[in-house]
Amino acid sequence: MFRKDGWYRSILYAPAHRDNLEQVFANTPADVVMLDLEDGVPLADKPAARVKATALARQSWTPLVALRVNKADSGMIPEDLECFGPGIGAVILPKAERVADLQDIDRRLTEKEKALGIEAGRTKIIGLVESCLGALEAANLARATPRMLTLGIGASDFVADIGSPVTRATLDPEALSLPRRMLVLAARAAGLSGPFDGGQFPPGKPGWGEACDMVRRIGFQGKVCFDDAQAAEANAVFSAREGETLR
Repeated sequence: MFRKDGWYRSILYAPAHRDNLEQVFANTPADVVMLDLEDGVPLADKPAARVKATALARQSWTPLVALRVNKADSGMIPEDLECFGPGIGAVILPKAERVADLQDIDRRLTEKEKALGIEAGRTKIIGLVESCLGALEAANLARATPRMLTLGIGASDFVADIGSPVTRATLDPEALSLPRRMLVLAARAAGLSGPFDGGQFPPGKPGWGEACDMVRRIGFQGKVCFDDAQAAEANAVFSAREGETLR
């Protein structure tokens, strides 16, 4: 299920209530599909989204399927993890700020794996940092549990947390410069794969390749994408180049 080099170049965002997800999963060039139960799914649609996620989790997929649950203080994580199945390779915790929250997911996954006969510890955890507190705790989050795969940054929510202007299409790179580097240091010091960056450009907007290359150069391994064209370009940018080794 995991790429042998542990390198995830493209993370395709897929709200779980969306139609035709089977076709998306089967045909995407993305290394990872983020199956979202959180911000991308309106509250009224979450029950139906969980039904769809449960069906997808019972199947086998070529991309790593990472289930993004709701934030820790939402009270929804137990319901969200009822969707878990052998097709889920990782769980993403948004708004990650506390080690205890990641450890709670670890315990729940241990129970799920045992009940389903899945190898203990196979399912990984990704902490999505989206706040100033999360960035300051990043080194501890990266070491929260042996299941940790990497960290990610939720760019829009982070910039909003520090009080910087946010638009759908653009985020000030200066506002994200320090937290991005903090996540790289935290992840790599903990022996994890490099972190992944949040999506910034709507599909079709020029500058996507440059945005990927900018974060690649500071140690990011991939980027959240909103369609297959973005995923394909991210794959090209984040792949090893002549004379380089991915570690």
